[in-house]
Amino acid sequence: MQYPRERVARSGSARQRVRALTLAVVAFTLALSACGPDTKTTGVNAIWQLQAVEAEDAAVLGDTLTVIEVAGASGGKALGAAEGFRPATVPSEDAIVTFTVPAAGRYVLWARVMSTAAEGSSAYAGFDGTLELIETPRPGEWVWVPVDLADLEAGEHAVSLGAAEPDTIIDAVVVTSRRDLGQEDLEAFLIGGVMPGQPPAAEPEGPGTDKGPKAGAPTVPAGQFDLRGDPDFDVSKLPADAQVWYRRLWTSIDDSIYDAYDWAKSDNLYKYARDLHTHVQFLLHAFRATGDLKLLDEIDYIAEIMRSKLADSWRDVREGSASPGKDGYLNWVWRASGADQYYGKDDHQLDEIKTHALIASVAWALEVNRDLKSPGGRDYAEHADFWKDYLKNHFEAKWRERMKKPAGFPIMVRPHTHTYYSWTKWHYYMALLTGDDAYMKEAQRMASVLEDEMVPVKTDNGTAFVWTRSVRGEGGKEEYLHPNVYARYVYHDVVEFYFEGFAWWDEDALAAIANTFATWVIDPKGAKASRDWFTGDIGGDKSRGGIATDGWNRMDYYRYEASAFAEIAPWDSTRQIDAMTDRVLDQVGDPAKPRYLALPTAKLIDALVN
Repeated sequence: MQYPRERVARSGSARQRVRALTLAVVAFTLALSACGPDTKTTGVNAIWQLQAVEAEDAAVLGDTLTVIEVAGASGGKALGAAEGFRPATVPSEDAIVTFTVPAAGRYVLWARVMSTAAEGSSAYAGFDGTLELIETPRPGEWVWVPVDLADLEAGEHAVSLGAAEPDTIIDAVVVTSRRDLGQEDLEAFLIGGVMPGQPPAAEPEGPGTDKGPKAGAPTVPAGQFDLRGDPDFDVSKLPADAQVWYRRLWTSIDDSIYDAYDWAKSDNLYKYARDLHTHVQFLLHAFRATGDLKLLDEIDYIAEIMRSKLADSWRDVREGSASPGKDGYLNWVWRASGADQYYGKDDHQLDEIKTHALIASVAWALEVNRDLKSPGGRDYAEHADFWKDYLKNHFEAKWRERMKKPAGFPIMVRPHTHTYYSWTKWHYYMALLTGDDAYMKEAQRMASVLEDEMVPVKTDNGTAFVWTRSVRGEGGKEEYLHPNVYARYVYHDVVEFYFEGFAWWDEDALAAIANTFATWVIDPKGAKASRDWFTGDIGGDKSRGGIATDGWNRMDYYRYEASAFAEIAPWDSTRQIDAMTDRVLDQVGDPAKPRYLALPTAKLIDALVN
């Protein structure tokens, strides 16, 4: 949310002491011709900017903030709340610090702050009138907090500061185009005058091999974003971008426009299979990226609500048998509109599969961390044991009995592509949970079927993949391009399989699938109305790779805001997906206060993977 500044007349001098460094590093100069007037050279200037400004030299607006003397502050002074200030309930711009951007680019704002309160405190800060709440993580110590990220044009800008609680002291702010700097670098620069070393050389970006474009070598290879939590997790150890998006992720969890707890209380297989599955999968991916056990606690809390809704009965049946439906197996029931023959029962195969794929992934996360201490006192081990037993002796046993399949695989086949991905996922996690290799063999067989469904298509940025709505190799009959309303689930699962290092979902595969979205689906110029910035299917509403389009409605940015497409941005060499994520965040509200966890999770993962 923007808080426009009112320009306030100032009296006297507000000279700012600026310690600034601008380095122009010529990376290479290559002579293409050695003689004559046609001689050409090409060069790359790697320019980075670093500016530090003392907070006490800010232009103070009003009487909320004041300059105070503080031991350990740079120059011995800092900016603190005036005497008698009470915690602010509404953000207010109480001081500004101006600075000049020499070249357009993405910049990081850091603040050196300290809390004098034992329990910590907070303040507001941001670029150009934007105010975001930041908290001091370690009371009594000077700490550096990354406040904001922004694409800034060249010219004059301002850092806005605001008081939130009376016990926060702001010593200095730093603006830098370097996104690899940490607290130690900034402390050495501000206090010791030591310039940071050169940034690491960037991997070249651009079109890749025939298998798809590469977005540079990810720092997290396939299989290394596992589900093991970090008991010593410290957000300050994350890169600056990741720290900002981690904070915004928790804002989106705490103040979401959707209520995942109500979804969990619904006892509704349809809601579980789709909205809740997606929500918890985002939490699981954020947990993989950070190891923060508070995220696992959030996942477990939702799962335990679901557990409380299990019963051995049908409920509120609208059509068919009016009997309680008791069969000795715990269940949830289907409660969506449009198909009364399923209402109140547990015989909707598609949503049973997708719901229990989610439960299997949660069970494995709890199992992997069964020996760790939960920050909230949750019993990971007992809950893992319950879900393992439920999945094997209730869900699987029920469907083996119904399908007359007492042993062996497949138990049942649902050829819708997004459901087939979920079913593959269920078998994969059941193999890990039980140690039974038969599940893994079935998961690998299904993965091979899905690989065969991928049709490569050449683009200017390398190869893209297209596929059909149904799995043709399993008898699926809907042989048109996958509509994005369903493809969003596929994008979530391919990223998860990459994190697990499972089957064929490697960097090249994800690059090709990212290229599909970046090349054909992002289409704001083709919008028919104000919000439908995306095509209706993965082929851009045109036949691709010999697969026909079927005229599905275009997708709007609200769907994108709540979907997993943005998570594949690290493998997009064009960076169009990340740019679209920023654009959607701006469009639907305040990037500092995301309305839902999907996009901040994607931005967090992008900051850590690439």
